[in-house]
Amino acid sequence: MMLVLSLDSASHLLRWSNIVYVAGAVLTLSSAALVLYEKRSKSKGVSQRWSFKTEILVIVAAFVSLIGTIGAIYFGSVVSHLKDMDLAKYKITADAGIAQANKDAAVANAIAQQAKSQAEETSKANLQLQIELTKHEEHEQVGEAKLAAQNKENYDFSHALAFQQQTMEQQMHVSPELNDSQIEAIAAILKPFAGQEIIIHRTADTVVGRLGRSLAIAFTMASIKFPHYSIDMDQLYQGVSVAIHSPQNVPPLANALISGLRSSGIIVNPVALDTVPVGKVAIYLGPN
Repeated sequence: MMLVLSLDSASHLLRWSNIVYVAGAVLTLSSAALVLYEKRSKSKGVSQRWSFKTEILVIVAAFVSLIGTIGAIYFGSVVSHLKDMDLAKYKITADAGIAQANKDAAVANAIAQQAKSQAEETSKANLQLQIELTKHEEHEQVGEAKLAAQNKENYDFSHALAFQQQTMEQQMHVSPELNDSQIEAIAAILKPFAGQEIIIHRTADTVVGRLGRSLAIAFTMASIKFPHYSIDMDQLYQGVSVAIHSPQNVPPLANALISGLRSSGIIVNPVALDTVPVGKVAIYLGPN
């Protein structure tokens, strides 16, 4: 059975055991010298009166050497055992650190894969929208040609031109895009709410998609989760709206999100919707 000692205490006792062992060795060597001297004196006919003292010195030297040897062996084993325990603890800590690093890398890869999938979905949606817009323009051109053929005199070119300009202005007036400093500012405001969730809904517009990805980056930097990120093809969201379930129960995260967006120059509409779960915060993104 080993005593429960710290590594410093065991090392200190091991050092003293070695000192005792060396002292015993010195005494043993001195005793051997006295015995040899006494033996030679007797062979020369000289009688020594301290042979008994020499025997006692030999016994004491042997005892001291024995104590030192036992202490050195025992405390050497204790020191070795404690070092093995420290090494085992270090290995466990190192393995845990490596496992955590691997876990963090897996999470980062999952986020990157999710962002890539969302980018691909946005690209597909944009392509589909362009196809539908081309078909719409073709049908519109055919209709205008028929109308011009049926009644050229009643065709109001100025009205058609004004309508076309208005449509182009509406298409050009879309949601803003955040730069790096704005993303970092929003992330700093939302950082105290790390671990909470925000539900994201947006239209399929390309520029709205860029705004959504910018906000997703800010949420990720602030450790805000967004497990529900939907691209609603048939919805006509207008501008940026932060929605809660009831104005009587406003989560602090909603106020922080509104403050962060407004500080970046984005016009935000606070709304209350029954479709938003109680205690949750949702953001709806669409063209202005």
